[in-house]
Amino acid sequence: MLTPEENDQFWYGTISRGDPDLHASLTAPKTSSDFFNRLKAEPLLDHTRLYRVARHRLESGRIANLLEDPHRSDFLEYLDSIDETSRIISDWIPFGYVLNNNPEALCMNTEGGSVIVVSEVVRYALFWSLRDLCGLLVGGGLNLLPDIVVTT
Repeated sequence: MLTPEENDQFWYGTISRGDPDLHASLTAPKTSSDFFNRLKAEPLLDHTRLYRVARHRLESGRIANLLEDPHRSDFLEYLDSIDETSRIISDWIPFGYVLNNNPEALCMNTEGGSVIVVSEVVRYALFWSLRDLCGLLVGGGLNLLPDIVVTT
């Protein structure tokens, strides 16, 4: 029987896949980026289905490691749209989607600093809610959307 520390070493080793820096950040987090990586790793360790989804993404070539975010461009597009001062302020805060079962988005302080975490569940819920809302406004005779939204 493995001790909890040995168990963590084994599973974090599985997720880090031979990357010593990533393994160190998971087992002994010090910075906000390390804590962010750990927040992304823990659901994969707790839920076999989530681990399988991440493994499928890895094997299909969509991501380079199990903690990579395939939808990071959503955040980068937002950062491109804000003013320079706000972008500089937010540069040091790790952010991204987390593959987990909890429909939540959090700005949280950790021992290493602030992180911004958005569940992929929230991403898909917002997508489908907005899609349905646009369909209702356009298809339901309430054409309240600008032409550019309707045509795209």
